[in-house]
Amino acid sequence: MRHAVAARLARTLALMSHISKFHGTSKQTASNLKLGNIDRTLGGGELGQGFYLGDLLWVAKTWAHNRHGNDSAVLLVEVPDTSFNALSIELLSRTDALTLRKKIKAGNATRTYVHGFDVLWSPIVGTTSIEADQYKYESQQGTDLLNGTSCKRNIL
Repeated sequence: MRHAVAARLARTLALMSHISKFHGTSKQTASNLKLGNIDRTLGGGELGQGFYLGDLLWVAKTWAHNRHGNDSAVLLVEVPDTSFNALSIELLSRTDALTLRKKIKAGNATRTYVHGFDVLWSPIVGTTSIEADQYKYESQQGTDLLNGTSCKRNIL
């Protein structure tokens, strides 16, 4: 009995030891990403080149639907906490993210700018109607983590 309880606790803790993030895209792209084919050099956004994940499902769904209509999908990516915390992470305030976004837009660098960290974590600042965080994976190490076997990738 004691062993069964310990095993159940270990399974529960294992489930809780991941951070769950979302990426809105097309169905075909989601299928490709699920296979571990995330490429940070293909994406770009308000904070520059990288692969973007968000912390809210509805934001990813809305973004995907606005871009892809009925062909939209959301990729759920579950990253082990310990692996995420081992990355070099830059956390930006709303003010810092707005300043950086302005610089990137002025330099027409939304598809080329990298900040020099594995992950850039900031509020979404391109709109005033969404209060959510985004995670831009911009390094090879971060991309390798997302594509690796320790991350779970599923299409919702």
